[in-house]
Formats: sequence, structure tokens, C-alpha cells
Amino acid sequence: MLELLPAERPIESLIRLDPHIAQVARYIDGFFGFDQWFLFDTRWAAAHPDLARSLLRYAAHWDPYET
Repeated sequence: MLELLPAERPIESLIRLDPHIAQVARYIDGFFGFDQWFLFDTRWAAAHPDLARSLLRYAAHWDPYET
């Protein structure tokens, strides 16, 4: 997992590991800021269906107003 972090500024990247979900805010640079990753399994998705659906939609559609 450490290879996902940029070697030049790993201190600014954040990782949070909980049962059934991993959250990563990988620092890109001063212009782009952070790249966010959410990795979760079906057990977490079943416990948080609205949030899981929202994260999957966010990953597939960047425009929140698109129908």
C-alpha cells in the first residue's frame, strides 16, 4: 500500500483503515491537492447502503447534476 504514496511528500497523504473499509487521501501536489480512494467490501456496503451507492456514483459520474 505504501507504493501508492508519492515518495516526495508522503507526510501529507492520509490513510485510514477500519474493518471493511479503507480510505486514502493521496497527496498529488499543490495545484491538484488530494486524490481520494475509498475501498470497501459488501459487508460495509450492506451496513451503509446510501453512502456506498453515493461513493459508487461519485466514482462513475463526476457531474452531480447529470441524470
